[in-house]
Amino acid sequence: MKKPHQLIYENGEKVPEYDRYWSYYHKVKSIDSPIDYPADAEPAYWSLVHTLKHILKIPKEANILEIGSAWAYTIYAQRKDGYMNAYGLDISQSN
Repeated sequence: MKKPHQLIYENGEKVPEYDRYWSYYHKVKSIDSPIDYPADAEPAYWSLVHTLKHILKIPKEANILEIGSAWAYTIYAQRKDGYMNAYGLDISQSN
């Protein structure tokens, strides 16, 4: 029997409230500079990008660990923006 979080990740586009994350996951892979896309979509992501770039001015070579990264679209976006040491950790081993 699959665990609930695994069912959510496998069916994200159909799960209420998770369908937007599924959409972000697919959208960031299709644009050239995806770091700003989540920031434009939701205020929580705006604070992530603004903090990285403008408040803390995190250098591109910094180590970044996101806990609870799910589909890891923010990690993907950070790496595309040059933060090559950005990693995600999630309860799902496949994600």
